[in-house]
Amino acid sequence: MPVTPEKDPNYIYAHPYATLIADEYRMRGGYRIVRPGGTDDHLMLLTRTGRGLFRTPRGDTVPLAAGSLAVIPPGVPHDYGTDPAVGKWHFLWVHVHAPKDWQPFLGIPFGRGRLTVFARGAHGLAPDAFRRIQSLFRDVVAHTQRGTALDRAFAMNALENICLRLCAAIRREDARPDAFVDTVNAFIREHLSERLTVARLAAATGALSPSRFAHTFTAAFGVSPQAYVESCRLEYAKRLLETTNASVKEASYAAGFADPLYFSRRFRRAYGLPPREIAKR
Repeated sequence: MPVTPEKDPNYIYAHPYATLIADEYRMRGGYRIVRPGGTDDHLMLLTRTGRGLFRTPRGDTVPLAAGSLAVIPPGVPHDYGTDPAVGKWHFLWVHVHAPKDWQPFLGIPFGRGRLTVFARGAHGLAPDAFRRIQSLFRDVVAHTQRGTALDRAFAMNALENICLRLCAAIRREDARPDAFVDTVNAFIREHLSERLTVARLAAATGALSPSRFAHTFTAAFGVSPQAYVESCRLEYAKRLLETTNASVKEASYAAGFADPLYFSRRFRRAYGLPPREIAKR
């Protein structure tokens, strides 16, 4: 699949509401993408053959060798391209605005504020496990390019599988406890339509005081409890509007919003469109 460097590297910004876009590039020397502010989504680069080169803001270079998978979180500056010493780079890429309920595990491989490169035998990934990740990544690109609703669902399913496998490998490497994140996230999902105060969430975890819970939660999830609960509610309401015949009012109540007008304002702020437009689609 020949792709020329003339293809606009910023065309992703023309799709502000896209959840997932992916492609396969075969690039020669001279190919380089520079985005000083990064993007507002997650980027993954899987090198098939040749070699890419990622330049960090501090001037270091990180080779993206054949068989490696690079993951770049939102906001991290992009400066990558074909390694001049090799002269060619065949790679697959994925940009994804991940669903909010991926946040607890995305925060580990993607939330470190820097590029992370995975390879066979690195980060606890056995060769067989990494080959499975590579196969799933190819599935993501193939399904995304076919573009049907069913293919889109398959692509998101495969990408979630990849992220879970990377998360598991990182957690084994860091020996991070999972109990707090799993307990809190499960409780929020089960009681999303109910009133969820910090005190109630703290009580669900056991012995933590509300203030200590809020501090621990923010450190684990990267956002405050209130912000995370709202993002979960908005994501759930969005799924209802996209996949059911629920009205805007019904979706807002089901997601735990007491005021449909407030829900509409927060929804528009999060997704750039009013909820009724999502429902029409």
